Amino acid sequence: MFLVGIDVGKLSHMFCIMDSSNGEILVSPVSFKNNKQGFDFLM
Repeated sequence: MFLVGIDVGKLSHMFCIMDSSNGEILVSPVSFKNNKQGFDFLM
């Protein structure tokens, strides 16, 4: 199973993706803005 962690902030957020079976980080923390373009990037 993949886990997505999201740290929510006022102007920007960060996310990373981890494989829960072995703890491997698949996507290192990435920042995205708190606007439509940022959420489009996240999707």
